[in-house]
Amino acid sequence: MKKLFFERPMVMGIVNITPDSFFDGGLYFNKQDALAHARELADAGADILDIGAASSRPGYTPLSAGQELDRLRPLLDILPGDELPPLSIDTDKPEVAKAALEYGFTIINNSGLPTPEMSRVAAAYDSYLVLMFRGPFAKGDIISQMKSFFERNIEMAVSQGVPFDKLILDPGIGFDMDMEQCRRLVAHTADFLEFGRPLLLGMSNKRFIGALGGGEAGQRGPGNIASELFAVSRGASIIRVHDVAASVQALKIFGSLMKGAEE
Repeated sequence: MKKLFFERPMVMGIVNITPDSFFDGGLYFNKQDALAHARELADAGADILDIGAASSRPGYTPLSAGQELDRLRPLLDILPGDELPPLSIDTDKPEVAKAALEYGFTIINNSGLPTPEMSRVAAAYDSYLVLMFRGPFAKGDIISQMKSFFERNIEMAVSQGVPFDKLILDPGIGFDMDMEQCRRLVAHTADFLEFGRPLLLGMSNKRFIGALGGGEAGQRGPGNIASELFAVSRGASIIRVHDVAASVQALKIFGSLMKGAEE
């Protein structure tokens, strides 16, 4: 199990083994294409690779754990873990998470609502666990609702044996949220630092980027970078992206300029 170091913002590259993901569905469905893409993202500077076999786009068709594992296992058999950055499994199914951890994955990126069962899997394998919010919001202030969600689920995960220092928090930008809710959550990234855990934000090519800046998915590169740098400036530790090379370059320049401003 590889260890994560949060000394600087990290880039999590996305590897979708799906035919229907909203941005790159079908491009890496073949296991050899997926492996080549994983290596390409690693070479581009990805700190983490997030591998998922089930789409969670709006209107997605749910898969059973067996169907998801059938997609995932051919890639698990050929993933050279020592040659790649730490691996994250993007799933909402404990059975799938367990299988990935047995192959040496480091992170469960829980794409569903946090559950005691998923927390127990993370605890059993001493893996990192991402607690992600899934909407919709109730009426009222969304920031206070997000804080309440994190508070409840940190307590739940720890009660199931997950060490506090293995938890990562994700506000789940875009899931059952409108543009204004997404904008407000990103704008208030720093509000969630009070929990003392790293924050992961996945905004790459989301609809709210297009709503704010224009452009179809695939034409939102500048908007992606703007939102990522803003989130990092407000304390985000991990950004989940499609275009790793662009994000790595942007963060290097941003970090250098911030360091220069402090000199």
